[in-house]
Order: sequence, then structure tokens, then C-alpha cells
Amino acid sequence: NFFTMIIADTGGWAGAGFGNRLLLLNNVLQLSHFSGHQVYFTNFTGLDIFKQIKGMVPQLPEMTIHHTLTPQELLDTPKEDLKLQPNLNYKLENATLFELFFKFSDLSTFDLFSQIKPNITSDKINVGVHFRGRDFKIWDPKCLLDESYYINAIKFVIEEVKENFELTLYYDDIRLDSFKSVVKWLDDSKIGYSRGEITDRFNPSNWGQGDFFGLSQCDYIISSPSTFCVTAAMCGKKNKKIVHSKDFIVGYKLNTDYFRDIFWKTLYQTGGNNDYKLYKLI
Repeated sequence: NFFTMIIADTGGWAGAGFGNRLLLLNNVLQLSHFSGHQVYFTNFTGLDIFKQIKGMVPQLPEMTIHHTLTPQELLDTPKEDLKLQPNLNYKLENATLFELFFKFSDLSTFDLFSQIKPNITSDKINVGVHFRGRDFKIWDPKCLLDESYYINAIKFVIEEVKENFELTLYYDDIRLDSFKSVVKWLDDSKIGYSRGEITDRFNPSNWGQGDFFGLSQCDYIISSPSTFCVTAAMCGKKNKKIVHSKDFIVGYKLNTDYFRDIFWKTLYQTGGNNDYKLYKLI
């Protein structure tokens, strides 16, 4: 029998972006390891950046699904009480993203998603700054981070590393106010930087610029709440120093009842884990 969890290539908002799909895949693999069941999942664009992951199939096999696991069930059931029957097939609902990350984390994301490409060898300290706009403006404007966060975070990192750093801006929306303000500030301050190439194979090209692999190789990430950026921090170079907005986490996410925000609350309360560790709130 097989522990069957489905990742869809298309359809459903949770499958729209690469970061969301990668979080969903992480949940699939973590739960498969936890339960001892085998797993099948469908391929999605961009997954070929990693080594082959066992269980990937062009399409899911025909089989009886005995039980659908929901995010609420997986969240509400204590880990030690979650018993998956070895003679039953399960389907992981297509909407499990952030909320299970710290609960099911027995396997390292750096091992699960080991990359075919070698880590970038550089004598410089790579600092990635990620901006996310686009659909955040529509469904959750509070996720848009202001320029003061980015500027203060860049100042903090520069002061800490002092010299020999390379600053790269990764972004998906050139019209984003914070992005334009930060670019102007960098130019006025004569701080050198580069922009992410249009090499993001994981999103339609008209969504803007971005480079998952480049972000994954950074020593510092000045992060947005985007799953694209968060998952890049879970892959590639280990021991990244991850910076987040204090206003976003403390002022917003700690005061919500939204079930996915358990990720941000746990990150704040515990500092994270070896796969995703909070370095600084600014």
C-alpha cells in the first residue's frame, strides 16, 4: 500500500507558485518518512534543479483513497497520536504549506532538496534582498514590507560584515514602492549592488525577476514573507543568516488566528530550527 499525497501541477491557488509547491512537497516527504508509507507525487516546473526525488511520477497511479489528511487534522493531532494505518492509502490535501514545517521536520530540507548544481564558491559574502509585490497587493497588503525595513536591514548587514560583500536585489515587481525607494537610496548612498537576472524558470516570465538558485546560495537573506524566498533559505548553502521584519512578524503575524501563521509564531518563539533559523528581526 502507498501513502498517497498529491501535488498538482496546475489548478488551485496553493499550486500556483514554486515556493508553495516546494513547501507542499516537503510536507509530503516529511509525512512519508514519519509514517513509513511510500509516496507518489507529480512533477512540477523547476523541480529538476534538485537531484531526483524518489516517488516522482508523471501522473498519479489509480488507487483507492481511504482517507484525506487535512491541514487542520495534522495541526490539531499531537504528533505522537497521529497513527497512519499501514493498510490504508492517504491523500494529503493540496493546501498544506507553512503550517506543518516545524511540526514535521525529522528530515533536513538541505538533504531532501540537495542540488545538482554545486554551491557557489566566492570569496565575498553574498547578501540577497528579496522583494515581493505582485499579488500580495491584492490578497494581503500587510505582507508588503516598507522601505524602512529594507534600508535598516541592509545597513545592519553592511555594518556587521563591513566589507567584501556582494549585494543582490531579487524582486518580482519593478513597480513596487519599497523596491523603487531602496534602489534610489542605494544609488544615492553609492552602495554597489546587482539585480537578479530574469532566470526564474519557476514562474511565468511576466511575473518579474528572481533567481531561486542565487538566493539559495546567499550568506545573508534579507527576506520577504514570500514562500519563494523562504524555501530558497531552506536549500543550498547552510547556516544562512536570515533577517525578517519585526513589524511583519511581531506587529502582524503574532496577532492573527490564521492557521498558517503558526510558522511565524513558532519562528519567533523558538528561533526556528537547523533548516530555517531566524538571525535578526529589524
